Amino acid sequence: MLNDQTDLKVAISADTRERVLRAIAELGYEPDARAQSLRRGHTKIVGVIMPVIKNPFFWQIFSGISDALQEAGYSLHLSHHSRDSQQEANTIRELMRQRVDGFILLAAVKYLLPGLSEYLRKVGWPVVEITATKAEFDHVAHGYSSGTRTLMAHLLELGHRRIGFIYGVTEEVQGA
Repeated sequence: MLNDQTDLKVAISADTRERVLRAIAELGYEPDARAQSLRRGHTKIVGVIMPVIKNPFFWQIFSGISDALQEAGYSLHLSHHSRDSQQEANTIRELMRQRVDGFILLAAVKYLLPGLSEYLRKVGWPVVEITATKAEFDHVAHGYSSGTRTLMAHLLELGHRRIGFIYGVTEEVQGA
């Protein structure tokens, strides 16, 4: 009844249904997502792993991922690791403990260690890489490298010669 099922084994009268729905509203009841995921066999949560969290380019992609997941009725669990092999392994294990339904790996370059790539392939969960380099899983290629080259060519064409690249944001170094 709470999940709008119409093929219940026990008939529920319209009056009983209305009383239960009214009590739910009055009490502010929210179903337990963990219990629902056990029954359904999936969580409707996707794990997004981003190794470079200070780069605005990746936050724009992340925003698009978040919007698309929300439209599809999914939530996301964002994890970060800084290219440390132990932290990478812990991140994957933790997301698997959370019972995510799949992974999105967001990176400028290939960053998963071979052992973890093999592990993800072995467990058979869906994995999508968003990367500018060769991918091991289903992937979407982004133009981070070509966009950076275009930006640098433009700045050089304008006569700028002392250019700093900080956390993925290109800016001219003032007074240096």
